[in-house]
Amino acid sequence: MRVIIVAACALVVAGVLIATDRGEPDSTTTSGRSDVVMAGLSEPGAIAESEPPTAPVRGCESRIDGGSPRRDDDTIIGPLRFNMEQYAPLRTWREMVRRDQWLKSPTQVRPGAQVTLVVPADQRPWMRLAYAHRRGGTATVTLRACRHSRSRAARRRECVWTEGIVGYRACRSGPTFFSGGFEIDYDEAPEQGRCAELIVWIKGEREPHRVRLLHVEPSECAGDSA
Repeated sequence: MRVIIVAACALVVAGVLIATDRGEPDSTTTSGRSDVVMAGLSEPGAIAESEPPTAPVRGCESRIDGGSPRRDDDTIIGPLRFNMEQYAPLRTWREMVRRDQWLKSPTQVRPGAQVTLVVPADQRPWMRLAYAHRRGGTATVTLRACRHSRSRAARRRECVWTEGIVGYRACRSGPTFFSGGFEIDYDEAPEQGRCAELIVWIKGEREPHRVRLLHVEPSECAGDSA
C-alpha cells in the first residue's frame, strides 16, 4: 500500500514540473502580466488586428481636476483629444532635447468612452507612455472616462471623490481629463523623436488609428505619410 502512495505522489510532482516547464497558464497569469506591464518591466505582445493589447487601466477615479482647454490645433481621434503643438516649433523641440525633458500632454476623453494608447512596436526602444504613472513608463495604457449618470448615488460611486469638490463635475458634465504625456530617448530616436507616432484603439471600433504626435514639415520625416 505504501509503494502505491509513493508512486502516485511521484506522478503528481512530475505532472506539476511538466506543466511548469510548458508555461501552462493558471488563474493568476493575466493579472500577473498586467502588473508587469504596469511597472514598465515588460512589453505587451504584438498588436492584434481586431482588439487592443492588454494594458494598465486609468479610470474615472484617477482623473485630474480640469486640464488643458480645447484648442483649434488639438489632435482629435474619436472621443480622445490631446495637444502636442506647443512642442512643434523646432526651437522649442531642440530645447526639450537639450534638457532631456519629457513631453507633458494631458488628455480629454468623452464621457463614457474608453481608449487604449499604444506605442508602435518599432518605437518601443525609445518611446514610452507616462499616462499610467508607473516608473519607467509603459508601452500601453487604457483611459476610461467617467459616465454621466442621472442618479446622485451612481455619480458618487463612479467619481469616488467626495461631492462638492470641483473635480466631481466629471460625473455630471464635460470630458474626463487624465494627466500624462510621452517619454522619448532623444539620443536613440530617429530625428530625435520628432516623427513619433501613436496608435489609438477606441472601444467599439475594430481597427486602430495611427497618428503622428507632432504636425511637422514633411521634409523632416523621411517617407512621411501622416
